[in-house]
Amino acid sequence: MAEEKDPVCVGKHRIGTREPAFVVAEAACNHMCDMELARKMIDKAADADANAIKFQTYTAEKLVTKDAVAFWGQDKISQLEYYKHLDRFGKKEYQALFEYAEQKGIIPFSSPFDAENVEMLADLGMKIFKIASCDICNIPLLEQIAAYQRPIILSTGASTIEEIEQALLAIFKEGNYQVILLACTLSYPTKNEDANLMRIRTLKERFPNMIIGLSDHTEPDPNMV
Repeated sequence: MAEEKDPVCVGKHRIGTREPAFVVAEAACNHMCDMELARKMIDKAADADANAIKFQTYTAEKLVTKDAVAFWGQDKISQLEYYKHLDRFGKKEYQALFEYAEQKGIIPFSSPFDAENVEMLADLGMKIFKIASCDICNIPLLEQIAAYQRPIILSTGASTIEEIEQALLAIFKEGNYQVILLACTLSYPTKNEDANLMRIRTLKERFPNMIIGLSDHTEPDPNMV
Protein backbone atom coordinates (compact mmCIF):
# COMPACT_ATOMS: atom_id res chain seq x y z
CA MET A 1 0.00 0.00 0.00
CA ALA A 2 1.31 3.46 -0.90
CA GLU A 3 2.29 5.78 1.91
CA GLU A 4 -0.43 8.35 2.54
CA LYS A 5 0.47 11.93 1.70
CA ASP A 6 0.72 14.30 4.67
CA PRO A 7 -1.94 17.03 4.66
CA VAL A 8 -1.07 20.37 3.10
CA CYS A 9 -1.64 23.23 5.53
CA VAL A 10 -3.03 26.55 4.28
CA GLY A 11 -3.71 28.95 7.10
CA LYS A 12 -5.86 27.08 9.62
CA HIS A 13 -6.96 24.54 7.01
CA ARG A 14 -5.54 21.06 6.46
CA ILE A 15 -6.01 19.67 2.95
CA GLY A 16 -5.72 15.92 2.58
CA THR A 17 -7.43 12.65 1.79
CA ARG A 18 -8.77 12.30 5.33
CA GLU A 19 -9.59 15.97 5.83
CA PRO A 20 -12.83 17.87 5.10
CA ALA A 21 -13.15 19.11 1.53
CA PHE A 22 -11.34 22.38 0.85
CA VAL A 23 -13.77 24.33 -1.34
CA VAL A 24 -12.47 27.11 -3.58
CA ALA A 25 -14.82 29.61 -5.23
CA GLU A 26 -13.59 30.60 -8.69
CA ALA A 27 -13.65 34.34 -9.31
CA ALA A 28 -11.01 34.41 -12.07
CA CYS A 29 -11.36 37.82 -13.76
CA ASN A 30 -15.14 37.78 -13.85
CA HIS A 31 -15.10 40.94 -11.72
CA MET A 32 -14.09 42.77 -14.93
CA CYS A 33 -11.63 44.83 -12.85
CA ASP A 34 -14.47 46.38 -10.87
CA MET A 35 -13.52 46.50 -7.18
CA GLU A 36 -17.12 46.66 -5.98
CA LEU A 37 -18.02 43.59 -8.03
CA ALA A 38 -14.91 41.76 -6.82
CA ARG A 39 -15.87 42.44 -3.20
CA LYS A 40 -19.40 41.18 -3.89
CA MET A 41 -17.91 37.96 -5.26
CA ILE A 42 -15.92 37.57 -2.06
CA ASP A 43 -19.10 38.17 -0.06
CA LYS A 44 -20.96 35.48 -2.02
CA ALA A 45 -18.12 33.01 -1.59
CA ALA A 46 -18.03 33.63 2.16
CA ASP A 47 -21.83 33.35 2.43
CA ALA A 48 -21.63 29.99 0.64
CA ASP A 49 -19.08 28.76 3.22
CA ALA A 50 -16.30 28.40 0.66
CA ASN A 51 -12.89 28.04 2.26
CA ALA A 52 -11.14 30.20 -0.32
CA ILE A 53 -11.61 32.36 -3.38
CA LYS A 54 -9.29 32.31 -6.38
CA PHE A 55 -8.55 35.01 -8.95
CA GLN A 56 -6.42 35.09 -12.10
CA THR A 57 -3.52 37.51 -12.47
CA TYR A 58 -1.90 38.23 -15.81
CA THR A 59 -0.61 40.88 -18.18
CA ALA A 60 -2.39 40.67 -21.53
CA GLU A 61 0.72 41.28 -23.63
CA LYS A 62 2.45 38.32 -21.96
CA LEU A 63 -0.56 36.02 -22.26
CA VAL A 64 -1.96 36.29 -25.79
CA THR A 65 -1.17 37.56 -29.26
CA LYS A 66 -2.83 40.46 -31.04
CA ASP A 67 -3.23 38.25 -34.12
CA ALA A 68 -5.57 35.76 -32.42
CA VAL A 69 -9.31 36.42 -32.61
CA ALA A 70 -11.11 36.55 -29.28
CA PHE A 71 -13.38 33.65 -28.39
CA TRP A 72 -16.61 33.33 -26.35
CA GLY A 73 -18.53 35.53 -28.78
CA GLN A 74 -16.01 38.39 -28.89
CA ASP A 75 -15.28 37.81 -32.58
CA LYS A 76 -14.75 41.46 -33.55
CA ILE A 77 -11.71 42.10 -31.39
CA SER A 78 -8.38 40.38 -30.82
CA GLN A 79 -7.57 38.31 -27.76
CA LEU A 80 -5.12 41.04 -26.77
CA GLU A 81 -7.85 43.67 -26.75
CA TYR A 82 -10.19 41.36 -24.85
CA TYR A 83 -7.71 40.45 -22.12
CA LYS A 84 -6.49 44.02 -21.69
CA HIS A 85 -9.93 44.76 -20.23
CA LEU A 86 -9.23 42.15 -17.56
CA ASP A 87 -5.64 42.84 -16.45
CA ARG A 88 -6.04 46.28 -14.88
CA PHE A 89 -5.76 45.14 -11.26
CA GLY A 90 -2.30 45.67 -9.80
CA LYS A 91 -0.66 45.19 -6.43
CA LYS A 92 -2.77 47.86 -4.74
CA GLU A 93 -6.05 46.27 -5.84
CA TYR A 94 -5.00 42.72 -4.96
CA GLN A 95 -3.79 43.81 -1.55
CA ALA A 96 -7.16 45.43 -0.86
CA LEU A 97 -9.08 42.36 -2.07
CA PHE A 98 -6.89 39.94 -0.14
CA GLU A 99 -7.34 41.94 3.06
CA TYR A 100 -11.11 42.07 2.50
CA ALA A 101 -11.29 38.31 1.95
CA GLU A 102 -9.29 37.67 5.12
CA GLN A 103 -11.75 39.86 7.03
CA LYS A 104 -14.55 37.70 5.64
CA GLY A 105 -12.82 34.58 6.89
CA ILE A 106 -11.80 33.02 3.58
CA ILE A 107 -8.39 32.54 2.00
CA PRO A 108 -7.67 34.64 -1.12
CA PHE A 109 -5.22 33.50 -3.76
CA SER A 110 -4.65 33.66 -7.50
CA SER A 111 -3.22 31.96 -10.57
CA PRO A 112 -0.29 34.01 -11.89
CA PHE A 113 0.60 33.61 -15.56
CA ASP A 114 4.02 35.29 -15.70
CA ALA A 115 7.11 35.85 -13.58
CA GLU A 116 6.35 39.44 -12.59
CA ASN A 117 2.90 38.57 -11.29
CA VAL A 118 4.29 35.59 -9.38
CA GLU A 119 6.63 37.97 -7.58
CA MET A 120 3.89 40.51 -6.94
CA LEU A 121 1.53 37.94 -5.41
CA ALA A 122 4.32 36.43 -3.33
CA ASP A 123 5.18 39.89 -1.98
CA LEU A 124 1.57 40.18 -0.81
CA GLY A 125 2.07 37.09 1.33
CA MET A 126 -0.28 34.88 -0.66
CA LYS A 127 -0.60 31.59 1.25
CA ILE A 128 -1.02 29.21 -1.70
CA PHE A 129 -0.36 29.35 -5.44
CA LYS A 130 -2.57 27.95 -8.19
CA ILE A 131 -0.98 26.94 -11.50
CA ALA A 132 -3.32 26.79 -14.48
CA SER A 133 -3.41 23.77 -16.77
CA CYS A 134 -1.98 25.82 -19.64
CA ASP A 135 1.25 26.33 -17.67
CA ILE A 136 1.91 22.73 -16.70
CA CYS A 137 4.76 22.63 -19.24
CA ASN A 138 6.07 26.09 -18.31
CA ILE A 139 9.01 24.77 -16.33
CA PRO A 140 10.61 28.17 -15.49
CA LEU A 141 7.30 29.38 -14.03
CA LEU A 142 6.86 26.16 -12.04
CA GLU A 143 10.36 26.45 -10.63
CA GLN A 144 9.88 30.11 -9.71
CA ILE A 145 6.64 29.40 -7.86
CA ALA A 146 7.99 26.28 -6.16
CA ALA A 147 10.99 28.20 -4.83
CA TYR A 148 8.72 30.22 -2.55
CA GLN A 149 8.07 27.00 -0.59
CA ARG A 150 4.35 27.63 -0.37
CA PRO A 151 1.60 25.11 -1.17
CA ILE A 152 0.74 24.69 -4.85
CA ILE A 153 -2.47 23.60 -6.54
CA LEU A 154 -1.63 22.25 -10.00
CA SER A 155 -4.39 21.77 -12.58
CA THR A 156 -3.86 18.99 -15.12
CA GLY A 157 -6.42 19.70 -17.84
CA ALA A 158 -5.43 18.46 -21.33
CA SER A 159 -2.10 17.18 -19.99
CA THR A 160 -0.53 13.75 -20.35
CA ILE A 161 0.73 11.67 -17.46
CA GLU A 162 4.27 12.33 -18.67
CA GLU A 163 3.69 16.10 -18.62
CA ILE A 164 2.35 15.88 -15.07
CA GLU A 165 5.40 13.88 -14.03
CA GLN A 166 7.76 16.46 -15.53
CA ALA A 167 5.89 19.29 -13.79
CA LEU A 168 6.13 17.52 -10.43
CA LEU A 169 9.83 16.87 -10.93
CA ALA A 170 10.41 20.58 -11.58
CA ILE A 171 8.54 21.51 -8.40
CA PHE A 172 10.15 18.80 -6.27
CA LYS A 173 13.60 19.85 -7.51
CA GLU A 174 13.07 23.11 -5.61
CA GLY A 175 12.44 21.14 -2.41
CA ASN A 176 8.72 21.89 -2.43
CA TYR A 177 6.49 18.86 -1.89
CA GLN A 178 3.31 20.72 -0.89
CA VAL A 179 1.47 19.96 -4.12
CA ILE A 180 -2.18 19.18 -4.83
CA LEU A 181 -3.13 17.82 -8.26
CA LEU A 182 -6.51 18.69 -9.77
CA ALA A 183 -8.34 16.63 -12.36
CA CYS A 184 -9.71 19.10 -14.87
CA THR A 185 -11.66 19.18 -18.14
CA LEU A 186 -10.88 22.21 -20.30
CA SER A 187 -14.36 22.90 -21.60
CA TYR A 188 -16.31 25.99 -20.56
CA PRO A 189 -18.87 25.07 -19.43
CA THR A 190 -18.29 21.32 -19.26
CA LYS A 191 -21.25 19.11 -20.11
CA ASN A 192 -22.00 16.58 -17.39
CA GLU A 193 -21.32 13.71 -19.80
CA ASP A 194 -17.88 15.17 -20.54
CA ALA A 195 -16.82 15.75 -16.92
CA ASN A 196 -14.73 12.54 -16.88
CA LEU A 197 -14.66 12.14 -13.12
CA MET A 198 -12.82 8.85 -13.63
CA ARG A 199 -9.78 11.04 -14.23
CA ILE A 200 -9.64 11.45 -10.44
CA ARG A 201 -9.21 7.69 -10.05
CA THR A 202 -6.57 7.62 -12.78
CA LEU A 203 -4.56 10.33 -11.05
CA LYS A 204 -4.86 8.53 -7.72
CA GLU A 205 -3.60 5.32 -9.30
CA ARG A 206 -0.69 6.97 -11.12
CA PHE A 207 0.24 9.31 -8.24
CA PRO A 208 -0.75 7.37 -5.10
CA ASN A 209 1.24 9.61 -2.76
CA MET A 210 -0.35 12.84 -4.01
CA ILE A 211 -3.44 14.71 -2.84
CA ILE A 212 -5.97 14.75 -5.69
CA GLY A 213 -8.82 17.21 -6.16
CA LEU A 214 -11.20 18.42 -8.86
CA SER A 215 -11.34 21.62 -10.90
CA ASP A 216 -14.99 21.64 -11.94
CA HIS A 217 -16.36 23.59 -14.90
CA THR A 218 -19.82 22.02 -15.08
CA GLU A 219 -22.83 24.29 -14.71
CA PRO A 220 -24.74 24.47 -11.39
CA ASP A 221 -27.32 21.75 -10.92
CA PRO A 222 -29.68 21.41 -7.91
CA ASN A 223 -29.07 17.65 -7.99
CA MET A 224 -25.41 18.23 -7.11
CA VAL A 225 -26.26 19.26 -3.55
